[in-house]
Parts: sequence; structure tokens; C-alpha cells
Amino acid sequence: MRASWIIISALCAKAYSYEFEHGVASDQQAIGSFDDVRSTYQCNNGATPSLECVDSSTQPTCSCTCTNGITFNRNLTMDAPSTPSGPPIDNCDAIKADCDERNLQLQQEMADIEQKNVDAKKELLACGKDLAKALKPKSFKYDGCYTATSRSLTGLQIIDEWLAPWRCGIICSDFSYYGVKGGNICWCGNDVLNSPKKVADSQCNKACVGNKQSMCGGADKVSIYARED
Repeated sequence: MRASWIIISALCAKAYSYEFEHGVASDQQAIGSFDDVRSTYQCNNGATPSLECVDSSTQPTCSCTCTNGITFNRNLTMDAPSTPSGPPIDNCDAIKADCDERNLQLQQEMADIEQKNVDAKKELLACGKDLAKALKPKSFKYDGCYTATSRSLTGLQIIDEWLAPWRCGIICSDFSYYGVKGGNICWCGNDVLNSPKKVADSQCNKACVGNKQSMCGGADKVSIYARED
């Protein structure tokens, strides 16, 4: 009787071993490696422990047994969780810090550019005002009709076939006085010389060649204008 039991146990152990090696057991699960089981567990009688779970559906922790009936426990080995792809967290923090620093740098550079643009506009506006002031014709006021037996203004003399009082004013913009004479002559000067005699405006009756509605002195008369600013 005992011999037959030993033979049946040996056949069962061999069958279990075959199923484990060829993966044919459908209601049992192999755990760990054979070397792990050998080194971690040992049956009291020195027999090699079994690697198959016994009725794992009723034993959540997969209680396993030796083939000779000695019981030992071992949890199923789970696959290690996969490591997320990408750089380590510390590296990500460093990259984020660099990005934040670069973003602040770009914002400051943009603010500097905008400020330079504002300053350039102000400078351009001021320059435009100065240019307009420089190009603006000087304001002259009619001073009167004078005798012109001798030249009263000696700074500059121009003969202009398109002469009008305003044109002579532009020509003499750097002077304090200008005078128009004979319809086409423009005199400039900073002083009125030779003490010309002031006469009635009606005696300056020579029409300007560039504007017949304006008078430009007379045959021996000069219409003199003095700068206001």
C-alpha cells in the first residue's frame, strides 16, 4: 500500500513538473523562478518545493504547497511598473527654470525695444519741430516807403523776375530788413543806412513783377520791411 502511494505521488509530481515546464496548466500560475523558490523555501523533509499555485482562485495570495504536503506562502511576482519616458523630474525642473529665465529675459528685451521706440518717436517729433521752425519764413512787417537816392540796405541785392514782397522776405530771412524797389529788385540788410527819408506810401506805386496786386517800391523809392522776431 505504501509503495503504491509513493509511486502515485511520484507520478503526480512528474506531471506537475511537466505542466509547469510546458505551460499547460490553465488553472494554476507559476511564480518567480525555480532558483528563487529553492533558495527561499525548503520542505521539512528536504523535498524540492512545487512551483505551482494550488487552487489560486480561493487563495488570493497564491498559497503554494510542497509536493509532499508542506505548505509555504509566496505572492505572485508582478511586473515592475514601467518607467515613464522622458527626462528625470529634476532635469525637467531645470529645463523649466531655464525657460522661465529666458522668458523673463525676452520680456525685458521687448520692453527695452519698446522704450527705445518711444524715445525715437519723441526725438523725431522734436527734430521735426526744430526743422519746421528753421524752415518757416521769418515774419516781417511793412515799415514804410522811403526815398532811394542811395542804397539803404547793403547786405544783399537780387534781381528777381518773379519778385513779390514775400519772396524777398524768404531771400532775406537771415537779415533784419528787406526792401523791394523798381518792381524786380530785392535788397537785404541788418541796418538801414544813409538815413533815407520816409514818404507817403502812395509814392511806392511800382507793381511787383511776380504779383501785380502788390507794390514793390518805385523808380527812386523802396518799400522797406522790418523783421518782427
